[in-house]
Amino acid sequence: MDVLWLLKLILTAQQVLKSTRFIVTGTKEIKEYIDGKYTGKITGIAYSGVAPDNNYIPLTIKILSPTSVISKEDLEKGPVNVNVKGFTATLYKDKQNNVQLSCKAETLEVGIK
Repeated sequence: MDVLWLLKLILTAQQVLKSTRFIVTGTKEIKEYIDGKYTGKITGIAYSGVAPDNNYIPLTIKILSPTSVISKEDLEKGPVNVNVKGFTATLYKDKQNNVQLSCKAETLEVGIK
């Protein structure tokens, strides 16, 4: 079955998360590499967590801002409830030709229950 048309879809928070709520369980810096070498520049933060309104599916949401909106101290206390702003998701094929989901957002609003 040809799924190339799926790769052009842009999905919303309602379609993926079933709301704008997200529970962050970890963060990771997105580092810039040129020709396979780390440039020393942080281009964004990848927030891992779950979508509580969609059966707690695990996701990673990338935000292209080098500063995390969630402190390490807050994450050490436990998962952080956030509201996702400007969410979009697209599908892509990985090296094994499996269809994967790529999620991005403009920002996260901390403290949402």
